[in-house]
Amino acid sequence: MKAPLVSIIVPMYNSEKAILKCIDTVINQSWSNLEIVVIDDGSKDNSFTLVEGIKDKRIKLIKQCNSGASSARNLGIKNATGDYLLFVDADDYVDIDMVKELLKYADENTIVFSNTYVKERKSEYILKLFNDVLEPIDKHRAMKEIISGGGGLICSKLISKKVVEENHIEFNRDLVLGEDQVFFLEIAAHSKKFIYLDKAFYYYDRTDEASATNKYHYNLVDNYIVLQNAIVESFEKSGFNSKEDMTVLNNKMKRWFWDCIDNEVKVMKNKGVKKTFKSIKSITEKISKIAKIEYLDIDTITDKFMVRSLKRKSNLSALNVMIISKLLMIKNG
Repeated sequence: MKAPLVSIIVPMYNSEKAILKCIDTVINQSWSNLEIVVIDDGSKDNSFTLVEGIKDKRIKLIKQCNSGASSARNLGIKNATGDYLLFVDADDYVDIDMVKELLKYADENTIVFSNTYVKERKSEYILKLFNDVLEPIDKHRAMKEIISGGGGLICSKLISKKVVEENHIEFNRDLVLGEDQVFFLEIAAHSKKFIYLDKAFYYYDRTDEASATNKYHYNLVDNYIVLQNAIVESFEKSGFNSKEDMTVLNNKMKRWFWDCIDNEVKVMKNKGVKKTFKSIKSITEKISKIAKIEYLDIDTITDKFMVRSLKRKSNLSALNVMIISKLLMIKNG
């Protein structure tokens, strides 16, 4: 039987500081039947030249004009010829046995999950996808886990190229954050089996101040509204619309409500208090139109302030959430 070919897709943009370490962990995998599809998204540094200098015939190096991570990954999928796909970001790296271990459980109808080792500026930890590994993982549970946070990252999963092609699944270019979550939900919706390995093979580096998770995003709330609508649509198409499902879907908004607020407050020094306040009031008004408050779990003080803000949409409510966000930033350094 022919050994399956795995296509590892690596989008990169101005990644000269990290790309060699990333590629080194990929080309030295204990499973050798690989192709490494590297998409340079219009880098202005030496990223392209560095990869070009690596002598490995399995590397496909493709350059495109700067169009974003989703566009780069879509181009990677288009040029991949493997039986399975694995995504690795240019500033991350992987365990030498990752492909071999995930392949043990792979077939064309299966997603193989694994954990992620996360490195942040002030902490390091393993992001576990499922707490109860003895409980069977069906489609419903997998999709709930994906939108809950830990399972949303497309990295650290082995997926079938056939599922992607037959269902015309691609990354949403309208999203700057959360695009992998929507993509992964679609993969899960069209898969039949879900295998979870309680091991961390992927090393996710979030220490770079310039990374997507740390920089300011213009109109971030609009991105999250597109994301929320796509998630809800995916659940509804799969027939998951119980009260429990609605609670999971709406609770997700608690985190990104504060992400949107924090996104504005962290640049308040440059924007000014008046413009920041106006942006926060706009965020509150937009989220209040799509949030179903009756399905929100109110567990913390910040949850209470959020709900109050969404209900009243007043200047005072907006001022309160702005102050809370600033205080939490000071507390957390």
